[in-house]
Amino acid sequence: FLWQKGTIKDLGTLGANYAAAFAVNASGQVVGSSYTRANLEHAFLYSAGKMADLGTLGGEYSAAHGINRFGDVVGYAYKTNGGFHGFFYSAGTMHDLGTLGGAYSTASAINDYGQITGQAYTSGNLGAHAFLYNGGKMTDLGVLNHVYSEGDAINGFGMVVGRASIKNNTGYLVYHAVIYSNGRAIDLNRLIPAGSGWVLEQATGINDKGQIVGFGKIHSQDHGFLLTPQ
Repeated sequence: FLWQKGTIKDLGTLGANYAAAFAVNASGQVVGSSYTRANLEHAFLYSAGKMADLGTLGGEYSAAHGINRFGDVVGYAYKTNGGFHGFFYSAGTMHDLGTLGGAYSTASAINDYGQITGQAYTSGNLGAHAFLYNGGKMTDLGVLNHVYSEGDAINGFGMVVGRASIKNNTGYLVYHAVIYSNGRAIDLNRLIPAGSGWVLEQATGINDKGQIVGFGKIHSQDHGFLLTPQ
């Protein structure tokens, strides 16, 4: 459809002067974060005209970044020890997703089957890897040739896309867009025609047809891309 002019609604706040919305589902439920009256940033769920504070995992801060059609919410929240973990919020309860052995994790997206992706630190906090959380278990989705990767989106079939750091000769940390398959990260730049002029840097969405969107550089200019499987 062609998106035309529409109305705009102020979602309000949790008591202070800041709020940001990050995701919406087909029912119009919205998630994000807002400052409370105590000036602490908390995750919120906006539903049926009301903004609800989702709380934390014992610490002071949280934020919500994904929601599915059932109103299940994911994000990250601080714990009493100062670390933060990804969370899954459903039926009024916030659940800690844990990590891959390190101190931190974040959850970015959830599909309608309750599968979740994001990033979690490994043992000793020596790296941070994309993960797939399914059936109460967090699985490491791997990296390319460096120590960082993240899952940014997941479709209804559990296919995850995101980005991963690579080693190259620039001396700077460089990211490539990736899709995760069979527990490993695959560089999307290897799946496009050679000589295309593209460097795909991050994949930010994937639908149930396997089409992937994101951004990168084409002939050194920043552009968005749509990658369609053949």
